[in-house]
Amino acid sequence: MKSVFILCLVIATGLAAKVHYDNFQVLRIFPTEERWKQDLERVLGGEFDIWRETKERIDIMVGPKVVKKLTDMLKRRNIDYDVMVEDIQSLIDQERPSAKINIGGGGSDFDYNVYHTYGEIMTWVTDFASANKGLVTEVEVGESTEGRIIKALRIGSQSSNNPGIYFQGGIHAREWISPATMINLARKLVEEYGSDDTATKILDAYDLYIIPTMNVDGYVYTHTNDRMWRKNRKNYGTACTGVDMNRNYPTGFGGKGASSNPCSETYHGPKNISEVEMEAVTTFFLDLVADGQDFHLFIDFHAYGQLWLFPWGYSRTAPIVNDYNDLSNGANAAAAALKSVHGTEYFVGNSARDMYPAGGASEDWGYDKLKAKYSYIIELRDEGRHGFLLPEKFIEPTGDETYAGMKNLFQTLLDDPNPIQKS
Repeated sequence: MKSVFILCLVIATGLAAKVHYDNFQVLRIFPTEERWKQDLERVLGGEFDIWRETKERIDIMVGPKVVKKLTDMLKRRNIDYDVMVEDIQSLIDQERPSAKINIGGGGSDFDYNVYHTYGEIMTWVTDFASANKGLVTEVEVGESTEGRIIKALRIGSQSSNNPGIYFQGGIHAREWISPATMINLARKLVEEYGSDDTATKILDAYDLYIIPTMNVDGYVYTHTNDRMWRKNRKNYGTACTGVDMNRNYPTGFGGKGASSNPCSETYHGPKNISEVEMEAVTTFFLDLVADGQDFHLFIDFHAYGQLWLFPWGYSRTAPIVNDYNDLSNGANAAAAALKSVHGTEYFVGNSARDMYPAGGASEDWGYDKLKAKYSYIIELRDEGRHGFLLPEKFIEPTGDETYAGMKNLFQTLLDDPNPIQKS
């Protein structure tokens, strides 16, 4: 719903108009019934943005004009709530204290612990591949709606017979910790190749593809215009711009958790794979499958919530996948390894049954179409204190613990005598 109500306090900055979120709050609501959500639209007139929803709680961002309406409604219904964020703009201002512009290459001069722009990330991809020839290759996967290049790294010994792993970041533009974590995972794996047994074995046995940021237009827009932008930048001639590309996959398209309203944050688009970014990325990987490369692991990295989820996500009544036990055991072991670094706890479970349904989401595509036995969505830090606005000081610990979890999952993959889906 944010597309409707962010026409609030706008400050001109050069040729762009930058949205400010002074006195916007995030409330964590603990609903006792489902019906109360039906009143949100009526009471708030669309002036809210659901940040995160589970069966037990919902985080909602509201502007100063309607926050009292919301709290009054909750009090009338005896629904408990906490104020998670008092002022969104203050978190935005704190998010990048360094304010660095560091284009530096893929070597020692690149700062891995700041949030980088699209241009900086693309330069890093090129330089990182150049600095690690023989192990890393730069790949242009396709173009965005606005003509920006979507790049991937292919990391591995690059044997023509190796199966594949695919990591994807930044499909939701405002989740900056996702691209930052993709960059750090690539760095750590390459640095440990040849010295760490698991890193060496996985890159000898697999081709690892990493797309640091898939929603490149939306990511640019979060830097130039609206830090809280989620969708891509496609407009279909309606009052609102953008499609939620993580509702645009074909498996379960149009199901619960996705919207047909172009002004919704979960707008699924006019049809599945309607977005040029989606067509480019899915075609790239399915062409690899058609050419004989099997994929054993797919992960789409998001924020926030500290969740590790697996199919099916499109319906709570969908049948249990054949690989449920392996998916669950692999994720639980990896989450335990992750926790051992900084004590960060992740919830592991089935996407729809244990958390919330989302029709047309990536983990279902990864399992259904890419045929990856191990297919996950991971929601990175934190649990809501900063939400999408995780300060730069958390980039390094998030990267460190996520890498530990990935190494454990890699070992699971290497130890699996049959890392192919059960029929």
